[in-house]
Amino acid sequence: MTNRNQINPWNPSHFHPFVEQLPLYTLTMAETKPDWAIRTNRASEDQQSPFHCMSLRMQDVAGDGGVLKEVLRPGSGSVIPSTASVSVHYSAYSEYTDRPFDSNVQRNTPRFMKIGQDITLPGMELAILTMRKGEFSRFLFKPEYAYGKMGCPPRIPPNATVMFEIDILDFLDTSESDQYFSLSQAEQVNYPLDKLLKVVNTERKFGNYFFHQKQYQDAKDKYKKALSVFAQYQPVNEDQKQQIHSSKLLLFLNLSIVCLKLNAPNRALVYGERALQIESKHPKALFRCGQLLSRVELEGEGNLWQDVCCLGASDSDRQRASADPMIQWRNGICFVQRQ
Repeated sequence: MTNRNQINPWNPSHFHPFVEQLPLYTLTMAETKPDWAIRTNRASEDQQSPFHCMSLRMQDVAGDGGVLKEVLRPGSGSVIPSTASVSVHYSAYSEYTDRPFDSNVQRNTPRFMKIGQDITLPGMELAILTMRKGEFSRFLFKPEYAYGKMGCPPRIPPNATVMFEIDILDFLDTSESDQYFSLSQAEQVNYPLDKLLKVVNTERKFGNYFFHQKQYQDAKDKYKKALSVFAQYQPVNEDQKQQIHSSKLLLFLNLSIVCLKLNAPNRALVYGERALQIESKHPKALFRCGQLLSRVELEGEGNLWQDVCCLGASDSDRQRASADPMIQWRNGICFVQRQ
């Protein structure tokens, strides 16, 4: 492999920078020299400039040459729709510089951006709408798709073409969710179950995203929002009831762990118990209740502990548990020490 210190970013064979290893970097006024006018003259005189050489192997995705694309790593699945929220890593470069003037690659889980609302560069939005999950591509944005005639001094020269490297980490199509929450309460009651489950799944995935970012209150709000969707729906048969129960089970488990993270073990126990009421021998629900034993202090309420942790146990198991002074697991059931 070529040594990092030997890479010449303006040699076409070396041009791909190791973006993942670059720190977040902003050019200072002094580092933008030589003068922009000198750069402009150099580019016009030398048709073999880095961006010109790069453009020869790129695809025109705007139709007017304003956004050019080169796929560095193909993605999978469907192309990102215009109704999606996306999580991306990106690094942006000016010509004749080997360090990004803007980058978010240091963030392991960058925030979701809603297409049409949160992305300010027209070129970046158009670029993302050509990509798939897992794809890593390079783009050239002409000034009209980037920072315009004025640029953004001192980091970006006037009338500058810029290069973006974009890595699609994940995206969620929020069209179903957006549509549902725009309806009146009366309209929500008649919403089809298959679409309703998509809404719930979208909100749960957003909750998971916030959870992994350690934004536990935001995660809790998303899980509860997803759970609230079922308040307006009445199942008409056993199959629908089972589908709703399966979805609720995941939400109760998620709410249980997020309440534990928020240092609310009593509330976490309530959600764990609700999960067990849906599926009495669910391993994760049983483990969660067992995990809470060392966190909750309920003086004089030992029977409550046994009722919670022995849900799903047979009468004989309950009887043996009541005589056992220690916490034990039997057949996947958690039994707790009597207080």
